[in-house]
Formats: sequence, structure tokens, C-alpha cells
Amino acid sequence: MQFHVLAFEGPDPYARAGGIASRVTGLTQAMAAMGFETHLWFVGDAHLPGHDTQDQLRLHRWCQWISRYHPGDVFAAPVRHHYAQRQERHHLGVANRA
Repeated sequence: MQFHVLAFEGPDPYARAGGIASRVTGLTQAMAAMGFETHLWFVGDAHLPGHDTQDQLRLHRWCQWISRYHPGDVFAAPVRHHYAQRQERHHLGVANRA
């Protein structure tokens, strides 16, 4: 069984702007530790790999091209990140319900 979690924040210091990051990171790490293939899709640091694997946890850093222009943190350009996530979900065939 696979789990896919889509969040604005994530485990990168760049993506830890609020309280959701620690909850999302803890949840996905716990699912991976139980042996489930777990994917975390989040707005990531532009200087880290776009995709990374830590045992059963797969990190997918989205919107890195925007992050390069707004290096402060994930909320430096929230409207642009939100729009980019919607576009990338569309290309992956994921429903846009936000």
C-alpha cells in the first residue's frame, strides 16, 4: 500500500515556516517506519534534490523554480507556489480540489 501526502510545508528548513511542517513530517516518517511506501509532496528548498529517498519515505520537492526566486521561506510567495502546485498536480493527473 502507498500513501501520498500533499502539503505546503515539509521537512526542509526552507519549508518549516509554520506548525504543519512538524506534523506532516512526523506523520509521513511514522507511516514509512511501519513499512508503507510513503510519498511527501511539498514546496521544497531549491538547493536540494527534487526527489529524495529515505528508506520507505520518498520526498518530492515541488515548485523549486519559484523557491529560487524567493529564498526566504515557503511563504515568501504563497500565491505563486499555490498556482504552481495546481499546475503540477494537473500534469500528474491529480484532482485540483483546492
